Amino acid sequence: MFTKSKPRSFISHLQKKVNINAFQKVKTTFMWYVYILLCSNGDFYKGCTNNIERRFTQYQNAEVISTRDYLPVTLISYTTFRNQQKAYAYEKYLKSGSGRAFLNKHLI
Repeated sequence: MFTKSKPRSFISHLQKKVNINAFQKVKTTFMWYVYILLCSNGDFYKGCTNNIERRFTQYQNAEVISTRDYLPVTLISYTTFRNQQKAYAYEKYLKSGSGRAFLNKHLI
């Protein structure tokens, strides 16, 4: 009547339910960073990039015109996004009046 089957491990059960190889084929996507710098004059500079290490090095080497006269700059905060449009929207928000209030109250 009933046939006795071999017990399956939970992992082998999951491997049959989910294609594990699909996770390995996911393309590497850029992470987008919205960052806040503190300039030497006490002002905050907000920006967005997909390579925060490279961008911060550019600031330190005076390669960015907007902060060249306000060195050194200090990285205060950054937020990571997977979506470029959301990152740019958040940067735009931080540069607005309510975004500056949010920044002063919660991030610095």
